[in-house]
Amino acid sequence: MGRSAAGKGTQAKLLIEHLGQDNVLYIEPGNSLRELVNQTNHTARLAKAAMERGERSASFLAVWAWSNLLVNNFRGDQHLVFDGAARSLIEAEALDTALDLYGINKREIVFLEVNRAVSLERLAGRGRIDDRDTTGNEKRLDWFDRDVVPVLDYYHSQPRYRFTAIAGDQSVAAIATEIARLV
Repeated sequence: MGRSAAGKGTQAKLLIEHLGQDNVLYIEPGNSLRELVNQTNHTARLAKAAMERGERSASFLAVWAWSNLLVNNFRGDQHLVFDGAARSLIEAEALDTALDLYGINKREIVFLEVNRAVSLERLAGRGRIDDRDTTGNEKRLDWFDRDVVPVLDYYHSQPRYRFTAIAGDQSVAAIATEIARLV
C-alpha cells in the first residue's frame, strides 16, 4: 500500500520475482478498473466520469475488480499480492471476508511511506496519461488522505495483520530487500 507513485507496482513485481511467478496471484484492481472504463456499458460510463473528475472509484467496483480476479484465478496454493487494495474501510472489510474464506492467515501489510511532495513529483515524471493532470493528482492524494489512511489505521490495529511501514524514498533495491525479508 502507499500513495500514488510510491512504488507499489515496482515493488509488487520484484516481490513476485522473489516468490516465483508461478506461486503468486497478482491482484491489481486499478488495471481492471482502467479496462472497465474503456467499455461502452452504463457502469463503464459512470466509472469513467468519476475517474475524469478525479474521484476514487466506487468501493463496489474495486471489490468487484479484485474479487473477480480471485474467483477466476486463485488456485488456493498461491501467494496473493495485492497492489493498491484496499482503499476504503468497506473494501478492507470485504477483503477480510475473502481471506477468511480462503483460510489465509498470514497477512502482511507493507506500507510504502512517501510524503505528498514526493508523490506529486513522481507522478509528474511517470508519463502515464492519467498522471498528467496536476489537479487530478492532487485529488487522488486528497482521497488517499481521506479514505486510505483510515484503512492503514485499521490494518495497523488488527492483530491478524502484520503491518510494516517502509520508507519509500530509499532505493528500489533497498526497499525490495526489506520486503523480501518480511515474507
